[in-house]
Amino acid sequence: MAFLQLPPVDIWAADFDPERGGVQAYSFFLRRALARCLPGGAIRSQAKWPPGRRTPLGTPRFAAQLLLSNLTRPADVIVSTHVNFAPLARALAVFHRWRSYVVAAHGIEVWGALSGARRRSLVNATEVWAVSRHTRERLLREQRLSPGRVRVLPDTFEEDRFQPGPASPELRRRYGLSADTKVIFSVGRLAAS
Repeated sequence: MAFLQLPPVDIWAADFDPERGGVQAYSFFLRRALARCLPGGAIRSQAKWPPGRRTPLGTPRFAAQLLLSNLTRPADVIVSTHVNFAPLARALAVFHRWRSYVVAAHGIEVWGALSGARRRSLVNATEVWAVSRHTRERLLREQRLSPGRVRVLPDTFEEDRFQPGPASPELRRRYGLSADTKVIFSVGRLAAS
């Protein structure tokens, strides 16, 4: 009976809208990739900002939703796409005694001093997925995580929207670039959040 099946993977995110920001885009693409790898119905995704809502669920209400869904129908693996949700994932893993959880680590929110609950949730995670080698190295050094548990799973993009091609004539004109000058486009954060 389908209603008795446990969802193997439960993905927790603030949002799954790739247009809203880096963590949201990461969550969107991760959910899409897992859906392609796992059979139908194998993923349950839960967002603090559900589709169609003009405002997010409050943190206590979202935590209650995550708790209730995993007490009544626990997943085999919880994937928390933000460290703020990780302490609840850890608590559920301890409660169920055999559940695994993974935490995505995006950058500044896991660098430096963390609250005890967030740090313990990283230390005890089955795996931590850092979005860059730099974040991985900082996790190993600052949070003293086990190197075997921290993997790099970088951000991605929609390949149909962004493809290599010739630089636009307007770009070349604006910056005084000759036709044989190679142009490389790179995107990154230049300011703290």
